[in-house]
Amino acid sequence: MKQPKKRGAVIWITGLSGSGKTTLGQELVRHYNLTHRLCVFLDGDELRGALGEIIDEDVKFELNTRKKLAFFYSKLSLNIAEQGHLVIVATVSLFNEIHKWNRTNLPNYCEIVLDTPLQELRNRNSKNVYTSNKKLEMSPVTGINFAAEFPEAPDITFMNYPFKDPAEMASKIVSLLETKANM
Repeated sequence: MKQPKKRGAVIWITGLSGSGKTTLGQELVRHYNLTHRLCVFLDGDELRGALGEIIDEDVKFELNTRKKLAFFYSKLSLNIAEQGHLVIVATVSLFNEIHKWNRTNLPNYCEIVLDTPLQELRNRNSKNVYTSNKKLEMSPVTGINFAAEFPEAPDITFMNYPFKDPAEMASKIVSLLETKANM
């Protein structure tokens, strides 16, 4: 007899570079580890680094490559979630096409936006992506070199300026997912 597929869930955290996506994702992982809920954390920076050997450095940050990577993250999330896991994704991936695909295809999808003013991100500049003109020419930045397409109907938007407590944000996301996915 064929076993029915377990349905996991995907929490997709998006926002501009430096908005706090990884910090929030790590807080969610910490929470779910404490509750013994198996989860997988996919961080866009780490994934891009892991895939770096197969991505030509000259196009690594180009718009088309970013979109292809975002689709890869979405499809990888689907594969993992269909095995019954909770997937937490922290990625810029600010493309409406991606958000629509995710909402249609990912099980128990929760879309979270971290909205932080560009000037604040320049002040934080945690990854040095907002300072050097030479660096900007070499590595285009979403929100500066090309427009960011923020989700049209996210499940939750956090204005992350000043910094919000990641544990408080995670608590709201956990409540949403419990209601949405009965988890």
